[in-house]
Amino acid sequence: MSGLDLFQQCPPGLGGTNCTQATCQSPYVDPGKRTLKPNTDQTCSSCDQGFSGINCNICSGKNSCQAIKSQLSPSNAPPDTMAAAFGINKTLTCFPQPEVVTQSFSDCELKQATISAIFPGNLRVSLIRVAEPENSTVTGQPRWPSQAGTTLSSVWLDGVEQFYCQAKGCTGQNQTQAISSVASETKWGTYNWTCSSLQCYCIPGTTMCNDNGPFPLSSLIASITGSLSLPCDYADPSNETATHACAFKGEVLQKFLGDAGLPLQNCRSGSCMAQGSLDSFWANEAATAGAAGHKSSDSAQLTGGVIAGLVVLGLVVLGLLSLIGVGLLFRRRAARKPRAPPTGPVGLRWTDLSYTLPRPGKVGSALTQMSTTRHRNNASAFAPDKEVHVMDDLGKAEPTYYNDTPDCLLQSVSGFAAPGKMVAILGPSGAGKTTLIDLLAGRAKSGTQGGQVAYLYMNDSALVSQSTPASQSKLIAYVDQEDQLPALATVREALEFAATLSHTENVPSHERAQLVNRVLDALGLT
Repeated sequence: MSGLDLFQQCPPGLGGTNCTQATCQSPYVDPGKRTLKPNTDQTCSSCDQGFSGINCNICSGKNSCQAIKSQLSPSNAPPDTMAAAFGINKTLTCFPQPEVVTQSFSDCELKQATISAIFPGNLRVSLIRVAEPENSTVTGQPRWPSQAGTTLSSVWLDGVEQFYCQAKGCTGQNQTQAISSVASETKWGTYNWTCSSLQCYCIPGTTMCNDNGPFPLSSLIASITGSLSLPCDYADPSNETATHACAFKGEVLQKFLGDAGLPLQNCRSGSCMAQGSLDSFWANEAATAGAAGHKSSDSAQLTGGVIAGLVVLGLVVLGLLSLIGVGLLFRRRAARKPRAPPTGPVGLRWTDLSYTLPRPGKVGSALTQMSTTRHRNNASAFAPDKEVHVMDDLGKAEPTYYNDTPDCLLQSVSGFAAPGKMVAILGPSGAGKTTLIDLLAGRAKSGTQGGQVAYLYMNDSALVSQSTPASQSKLIAYVDQEDQLPALATVREALEFAATLSHTENVPSHERAQLVNRVLDALGLT
């Protein structure tokens, strides 16, 4: 009886108590009758011709399987007329690749720096992978109760099994990510054998599982559960003695050892198969790959919904491009517009300006009503030798308030700024300086406004009277107080940015640069 959960009896290459010893000969000898390898020997010294590995399971050489079958089978065995009638090639061959057709045996060297440093010696891993039970009638190998989709891996130190892992729910497929870093060893592709359920077991008393030893691994090995990934690079098909690289990857192993898991090197795989079975497997594999490719190409065809989505996307892109084109066209037209002749200095006169609003925070403040009459006309009552253009007649409104009395911010404020001159408005905080500037600039205010603001023009020699088109009535530039400037911009860059925003497209860039230079010169920043 077997001590392995997945096997009713010891599988090929294992025997003794609980199937923990390597056996010799070859898979063509009944597993229960194979000779046990002494634990003092690192490998079997009595493998049948054409077989190798720690437990003699690996066939080597194309004709090794047919040779041992002919040697062990009676020469007068009746021919297989059914196979001959259908042209099935029943000649045995050794399949040396890691791909699992029915069952596959592998033998590898375990090369992991940490484990090798803690447990020096000859570390090896043997693998038995079963995709489906072998047809012993075709191969001539003794029957054993193998289970489909299973894996048995055994770890050996100097020829003694230390622990083993069993996995089920296993399937294989090709992958693009190689194991070896040597380009010449990866050009044939990579095969990945994955299992959904993995469990590892320690063999009591062994070097790795001795609880009284310097590095007991019993608890760690028992915790190796979850899924299994066993990728292997294909071996060179033209070289019968070629080896390949594999990796033993599990969730717990990768947590402790990194993404590479347990690296397995100098691996050799081999399984005896009928050439006809191998040909059928390859044909089915090619047909499956072709069907998958055809399905993929069909799914790649454009459906009606995809076409409609592409049409909508195309219209959106076309609309965006059209908007960009229209914007560029208008920008070019604006740049070509003739510039108005430069105007002379402009002055301001304000008379009886007033501004009131209710106290904030009262319920009735939202019910404030105001009536402000605004109009623009020409007037000449300020001086006989100057033209006065009334910019805004703020009127004299009588507001109505409910549940509150108004706050008067400005009352009967008059003043004059001659053309080409600078006027400073001084006063304590809260005196209404900003409110006055807002009224002079024509900013919209929520309160009640009153009074009059007018432009003053002059020619080269004196103030004169001349009519002013309504399109030129807005001649005041309001510069807000800005406490925060771009941290990464220089003064010149900030001024250039402001000049670009404040001037129209028909102002050339060199004139803007000249304006910036004049400002820097005036401020002494050059």
